[in-house]
Amino acid sequence: MKKLILIMLVFAITVISGCGEIKPAPINSSFSGEVRCGEEEYSITHNGRSITTITYTKPVLMRGISYVYRGEELTISYGGLSYKPTRRPPESRVSRLRDILCRISEKTQENIKSINSECTVYDMRTATLTCATDSGNLERIYTKNDGTIYEFFIKEK
Repeated sequence: MKKLILIMLVFAITVISGCGEIKPAPINSSFSGEVRCGEEEYSITHNGRSITTITYTKPVLMRGISYVYRGEELTISYGGLSYKPTRRPPESRVSRLRDILCRISEKTQENIKSINSECTVYDMRTATLTCATDSGNLERIYTKNDGTIYEFFIKEK
């Protein structure tokens, strides 16, 4: 009788806990929010594919400069002025962030490095992404080549 009760208890705990398997929400690659990278802060909107707007909010000297990407076309604007470079500008934190966001795909979601109830870590060729397990919202991007860290503060819709 004691064995039967023990087996029933173990079974009940297993069923209640969902057998320990955690399934993360898909990566939310379409979002608006704030990003911090060292001393720089940006307001960002990304449509999940090719349109990205990144506007500096810090440092004060850069505040208001916007980078608007539509596919590979870039427009840099500030205070009513705009400039469309004919060549790709030198790599910067902004351009690196945009490139990583555009490379997030369904294949990325298959490359789970670690997972728990709070966050899921995905491994990309050039970066490691940390997302909230329950919502799929980006929390952090770590670039492998230079160790740059982008911290995300996503606005909930």
